Order: sequence, then C-alpha cells, then structure tokens
Amino acid sequence: MNTATAIAIAALAALTPTVTCLIGIILQRQDTRDLLGEMLALRNLVHADLLLIHERVAKVESKGE
Repeated sequence: MNTATAIAIAALAALTPTVTCLIGIILQRQDTRDLLGEMLALRNLVHADLLLIHERVAKVESKGE
C-alpha cells in the first residue's frame, strides 16, 4: 500500500464520524421539526376539505335517486 492510499484511508476514517455527527445535527434541527409539523397540518387540512367535498357529493347523489 502506498503513502497516498494510506493517507486517504486515514482521512476517510477520521472524517466519517464527523460527517455522521453533522448529519444528525442537521436532521434534529428545529427547522426540520417545524417543517414536518407544517406538512402534517397541511395534510390534515386537505383531509378535512376532502371530507366536506365527499359529504356534498353524497348529498347531491342521494337527491338524484
């Protein structure tokens, strides 16, 4: 094994925990949690709107019979 390969392997071994730690910090940021909360709120809002539309369609269909 030549010197360049040994240096590359050592650098990779040293940087892997650092990169993993940084990814963990980024994923746990409050912004990420806020975005998830907003997405869930939007999903619930769309679900409620679709339920209202479904109820209206059911009323219109029942009047046609």
